[in-house]
Amino acid sequence: MKLIFTKKVWDELEFNRFGFMCVSITSQSCLGGIAVCFLLQLEKPLSFVFLTLVTIVSMLSNSMAIAQLPIKWVVNMFITAVVVTLITLITSLILLS
Repeated sequence: MKLIFTKKVWDELEFNRFGFMCVSITSQSCLGGIAVCFLLQLEKPLSFVFLTLVTIVSMLSNSMAIAQLPIKWVVNMFITAVVVTLITLITSLILLS
């Protein structure tokens, strides 16, 4: 699946960069924290691999936003972090039930 952003969307995101940073850092960090909470409840050796993956992706996304890298990189990393975190969260919820 390829996301199609027009030049107008990228220009709008660039203009509202700091607002997007606040929303992306806060929402992605909260989602990552929830995923980590459920991963720690699993108490299985494989859960620490997922825990490391979620932590690295979350910190990479946050640091890219704070470092003010190009907005395309920040948005793509944010989407990647959310997808990885959601997959991990859903997997941990299935394994807990």
